[in-house]
Amino acid sequence: GSAPKTKQPGKLISLMGSAGGVGCTTIAANLAVELAEIVSDTQKVALVDLDFRFGHAATLLDVQGQFTVADLCSTPEQLDPDMILKALIKHDSGVFVLRRPHTFAQAEMITAAHCANVLSSLQEMCAYVIVDGPTRHDPGGRSVLDAADFNLFVLQLLVTCVRNADRM
Repeated sequence: GSAPKTKQPGKLISLMGSAGGVGCTTIAANLAVELAEIVSDTQKVALVDLDFRFGHAATLLDVQGQFTVADLCSTPEQLDPDMILKALIKHDSGVFVLRRPHTFAQAEMITAAHCANVLSSLQEMCAYVIVDGPTRHDPGGRSVLDAADFNLFVLQLLVTCVRNADRM
């Protein structure tokens, strides 16, 4: 048998914007890069794009990859670390990026349960998992916020942002 796991899961940090264009993705990407600089060489930092339709975390870090979060969500069985590592794209900073789906059709197929599974698997592998999102206030979005160790809320001092923040 294998030894019992005593390693703490990595910290899950979600960033959510009160409106589009407030800088949420920029802050998420920069936070991931900064954390990658301070963790030890044996630890990983992941940046996960939870804006399944219009996310640009991979674009911001200028990384291309064949696989996306949709590929990990399409399997109901337990995700193995090799599968996850194949989907992660390593940036020069050391950050591992999990991209949004390639198509809207794929984006529609992803559920909260899928996402929770992917995030908890990433926490087993990484010291920090930075999540750009959730962008939707459905049970799936709430489950991410509930699971997170820290939820950062990004807003600008604009009437529309403040009103959205109040509603949220």
